[in-house]
Amino acid sequence: MANMGVVGAISFPLMTANRLAGLISLHAYRPRRLAPPALRQLADKVKRYELARRDYETRQRMELTDTIERRFDAMSREVIDEGGLEAAWPNIGRWLREEFAADGVMLDDGLGLYSDGLHLEPEALEAVLAWCDSDASSTRISESLSRECPDMPLSEVAGLLASEVTLEDGRRLRLLLCRREEVQEVAWGGNPDKPTENPSGEHPIAPRRSFERWVEQRLGYSRPWPANTHLKLLKLRVLASAFGRDE
Repeated sequence: MANMGVVGAISFPLMTANRLAGLISLHAYRPRRLAPPALRQLADKVKRYELARRDYETRQRMELTDTIERRFDAMSREVIDEGGLEAAWPNIGRWLREEFAADGVMLDDGLGLYSDGLHLEPEALEAVLAWCDSDASSTRISESLSRECPDMPLSEVAGLLASEVTLEDGRRLRLLLCRREEVQEVAWGGNPDKPTENPSGEHPIAPRRSFERWVEQRLGYSRPWPANTHLKLLKLRVLASAFGRDE
């Protein structure tokens, strides 16, 4: 921070579940030494904010969980009422696409492969399934299969959500939600092509040039998946019990 004229600073971490969730930092353009009472007062304010933030996030998570469970329970009942997955698939496929804002969905229940909208080509599907099987986790979240999935061939699918559940009869149910590539322009601070500057009295370094804005075009990425995606994938186990019922 010195090249921006900052001489003194103090920072307070914001923790959530033993992980750094944010940082509150105060900067000064001249040397300062805060007295212990002032430091304690600042720390107390940050702590109150941290507790309020945790309480808000907990309430939001509970509300989201309740909402997701209601929607997923409704779909489970529809599968049962329709007499099985095959009959209910047109509605289930459309609902899954809307629920996850996906361009397409594929579902393999061990008896058949169902799809709706954008789907993986045969070679791409083979590579993705091998990638999923290489990890013990029951879920996968990717915004760039070409970078994360080994041996991934060219495909219309750029981003993927994958979830796997073992049904009561031993069959494996696989759900794949697909997204197309979305070319993104990402703005950065700091010019990577900035020429080397030689500090001297005649030509001093200009700190502002270190933060010139430049734009990177990202290819091979889908739209980012939202923060609640993993929770939704876990809640799909509610639907799995209905998918696994005998027709």
